[in-house]
Amino acid sequence: MKQLRQFFLLTLVLFLSTFAKNFSQTNSIEIAGNVIDGETGVPIENVAVFLSFTTFHTKTNSNGEFKLTDVIPGTYAIICIADSFEQVTQKIDVTGVVNLRANFILKKQESTLKNKIVQMVSFIERDKFVEKFKREFLGEGLRTFKCDIVNPDDIEFTHNGVQLFAKSEKPIIVLNKSLGYKLNIYLNDFKWEWFNDYGSFSFDAFFENLVASDSLESLRYSANRKEAYRGSFRHFLRACASRKIYSEGFKVFETTYVPNELGEYEDFKDQVESQRAWQAARLIESIMKKNVENEFVFETDLYLEVVYTENCEEPNYSSYKERIFGTNETYEFQDSWVKFPAGKYIFNERGIGLENNTYQKQFFGYWAWKRLGDLLPNDYESPLNVE
Repeated sequence: MKQLRQFFLLTLVLFLSTFAKNFSQTNSIEIAGNVIDGETGVPIENVAVFLSFTTFHTKTNSNGEFKLTDVIPGTYAIICIADSFEQVTQKIDVTGVVNLRANFILKKQESTLKNKIVQMVSFIERDKFVEKFKREFLGEGLRTFKCDIVNPDDIEFTHNGVQLFAKSEKPIIVLNKSLGYKLNIYLNDFKWEWFNDYGSFSFDAFFENLVASDSLESLRYSANRKEAYRGSFRHFLRACASRKIYSEGFKVFETTYVPNELGEYEDFKDQVESQRAWQAARLIESIMKKNVENEFVFETDLYLEVVYTENCEEPNYSSYKERIFGTNETYEFQDSWVKFPAGKYIFNERGIGLENNTYQKQFFGYWAWKRLGDLLPNDYESPLNVE
């Protein structure tokens, strides 16, 4: 039986309408809609529509129609990308009891060629830039050795002698044969300082599952995904939401800064081992509030030093650690810092951040060293969380 109630939310680029139905818990949720040219009103074909950092993705048909199916409840950034049009990003809440309809109106992308100065690079420089991009973007972890950028020729590099910049008009395709994913990367920004060897990048992406060649490879994918989840920022957030910080293997401290040099390992090890469950829980309770059902918010201007005690730091971390902290000694636990520049950070019970802005969090230490090679989609469910 269908209810007659309909809700419409109009924005400059997105119409959302909700049609309420009677669903059981086993019904899948879908997001369907149309994409049209804002100037002509003509449907646009072959437009990428996806929920960022998930496996939910599709493309529009000849009538500009799309449908995302089997979407699990959560808050997402739904993204619409088409050649020659401006990218559209909108927050969308999937409650698990209603289907959603989203109609996108796209604006033509203004030309950026006028007054643009293009710096040509030599083949030797380009090879160097590609290797630098891979190192910083994919990372240097053990899983990175099974990651490959399929279309590096689509990446355009420029520099000003001090900073390296990268962009791509096409999605960057990354095959992660360790975790079993194909990533479609839409690069928003990449800049890196040569002399300080420091930089930043942001991107949107969707994941596709690679088909395992046999049951053994399927098991390997599952084991590697579980290992990548353990000790991750998402694992930490989920442990906070479920009030299981200590039992999940985390210790947490508040600090006013990230040190340039680390102290004696044994002294810090004693500090980590001496923290009790009630101390970690009290710290989290002092900065975490529950604002609405299944949503949580950290409110702090300080740095959180998060130590994961159930796994050691990878050997490859040593060179990065020496460059940043002045020591190449890897720990028997994983030591990271996180800072929330806005003074707050919102996330849900599944450990998913609800802020669309990439720079709502800043990582230091081990989490900062972890890059694309260890990235999991937001709809990944770890066996650690199955009760």
